[in-house]
Amino acid sequence: MNKVQLKKFCLAFLISLIFCSCSSSATKSVKDFGDDSNYFIALRSLSKNDYKDARQKLNKAVKKGTPLVARRSAETLCSFGDVQERVAAAKKLISLYSDDDALLLACRIFSESRESGYVLSAAKDVSITESNDALIALKLEAMNKRSIQGYDDDLKKWYLEKPFTQSHYKYLEYLGDFEEPLSFVAGFRADVYKRNYVSAYSKLDALEEICGEHSEYYTEQLMSDIGKTHLYGTRDIAGSARWFQEKAEAFSGQPMEFYCWFYAGRLYDKVTGYGSRASAAYKNAVESTDDIQKKDNARWYLLKDSLTESSARCIKIVKENLSEIGDPAYYDDFFDLLANRLISEGEYEEIGELYKIMKGHASREATAKFAYIYGRLLQEKICIPDDSILGELSLEEEIDAALKTALNSATDLYYKVQAAEHLGLSDYQIEKELCAPRKDFEKGFIKESAFRMNPDADRLLSGYAAFGFPEKIYSEWVSLGQCLVSEETVINICRLLQKCSDGRDDYYPQSLRIASRYANYSPVGSSREILSYCFPKCYNEFITKYAEKYDIEPEVLFALIRSESFFDSDVTSSAGAVGLSQLMTFTAEDVAKRLKKSDYDLTDPETNIEFGAWYLGNLISRLDGNYLDAFYSYNAGISRVRKWKQSSAFGFGLKNIPEDLFLETLPYTETREYGRKLVSATELYKFLYIKDKI
Repeated sequence: MNKVQLKKFCLAFLISLIFCSCSSSATKSVKDFGDDSNYFIALRSLSKNDYKDARQKLNKAVKKGTPLVARRSAETLCSFGDVQERVAAAKKLISLYSDDDALLLACRIFSESRESGYVLSAAKDVSITESNDALIALKLEAMNKRSIQGYDDDLKKWYLEKPFTQSHYKYLEYLGDFEEPLSFVAGFRADVYKRNYVSAYSKLDALEEICGEHSEYYTEQLMSDIGKTHLYGTRDIAGSARWFQEKAEAFSGQPMEFYCWFYAGRLYDKVTGYGSRASAAYKNAVESTDDIQKKDNARWYLLKDSLTESSARCIKIVKENLSEIGDPAYYDDFFDLLANRLISEGEYEEIGELYKIMKGHASREATAKFAYIYGRLLQEKICIPDDSILGELSLEEEIDAALKTALNSATDLYYKVQAAEHLGLSDYQIEKELCAPRKDFEKGFIKESAFRMNPDADRLLSGYAAFGFPEKIYSEWVSLGQCLVSEETVINICRLLQKCSDGRDDYYPQSLRIASRYANYSPVGSSREILSYCFPKCYNEFITKYAEKYDIEPEVLFALIRSESFFDSDVTSSAGAVGLSQLMTFTAEDVAKRLKKSDYDLTDPETNIEFGAWYLGNLISRLDGNYLDAFYSYNAGISRVRKWKQSSAFGFGLKNIPEDLFLETLPYTETREYGRKLVSATELYKFLYIKDKI
């Protein structure tokens, strides 16, 4: 056997080992899944190009399978065979299912087969303003080819009344011969969609003229696009703001009024000295609509705008708006900014006052933040409340109440684990809190039905795991809305994904996301095993090796890599950070010089882990062994962190500021959130793997 043959043999042997390791016992799986097993066996047949057996098994699954397995079987039948077979399968699909997803799949097949009549028949009831845009585009294309009456009106409605999508953009080629006003308006909206605001701004005068002659062209969607164009394209900001204010008055009582007031506020916000006008515009925007999401959008800017006012004025505005909040989670970033401002300015009692009135209005995460900060300020005697604040409670009872509120955070592990530490909970109590069920369906905005188990999805996903189809699991889970399935299925899925990962695919991060979703949202609670999949020891060999080499606790390095990349070795951030430990190119070049490595690949897991470990270890040593400051420095730079430390110590009047309170004073939102993620991840790794109390 020559070298080439030997290499091919070894590769084939390795692939067979991987496949075997990712497959379960076929006999056991068939027995457990009954008629549903036909679908999974058919997938194996397809992988071997055995189309006859696959079609036979899929047809059986369509007739006898459980609902979701039967549907996937019908869909899979549309994916192979000749044109006639695929068209026949598509017809069968929409005879069984009439939703947009089924219609879209079928109409794509009909369109590819040049069967525009079939498209029109299938899509006859498709709504131009409510259905999937890709499906609408196929319907319009078929109407155009067949010269169907009503095409012009439907096309105009689609381009004027719906949010602009990629489907609208792709369909522009069909507008060449259409009447000029619509072609022009569609081109304008395409510019906004592509964020080509210079081009869009140059069209505003002509657009105004068109809308003056054709009043029906003024729609909510067009006004929203005009608003974005002014916001990012105008040089006369104050003039644009006044234009929107005038339009708001002209469109009073009409749907466009909201966007007129909203963009008047956004533009006034950018002009020094126009803060009161911005606030008034946002208030008018809130009052002009009944749409909860639009109200929240305008109210968020109203509250954020209040941060430029005095603390007293800001808190007054917050109190006025708390009970009107629609989606509590929408305001989490605002409350983070507010907490940072209040603690940095020494408004400690206000933090306590707010946490008490936020309950039931702000999210549990935001409430936990304020409660924890207040409790810790009391513990450290930085804040000493008078009797009017304590009421009938003692100081110790006030602290206990605040920290227990923080412990009740829904999905924010940081405040949960920090509160557990300062409350002195036992390991058993900590595990109970970490695995508690999710029961907060806040103000009806989070529907309880969204957190119910989906038995059909459970059956399908567990089948993928049992029959060894790791490549199917994550995309299916996402397509099903990241639905909740049983803990047993989550564990089987995560076990398979981790088992099948070669470290260069997406299986590690996929496993982590699925487990984390279950841990955060399960209405029945989770377990220590689920937590171990949320905080896995991926790349254990490399991480342990280089943690020891560069004198870092392994749990700290696991936490860093989990938080930076979710164990995705190929990820590159928008800023250009690469790989598992998210190193910038210039940082990696410096580390490579120190390690005397001239040839390296940052997407190679071992190389990236070593570089990240060296860099973090270097920061820890330069910061006197303080790994928390090293975390912040890893994100924001060591010089900034040293400056922040000095500033916070002065503000608190303490020589040694508590680390958790220092984190809350960091001026960068990104660095604060980064710190929380790494601290909580480090503590969870320690709790899970070295059985240390948090």
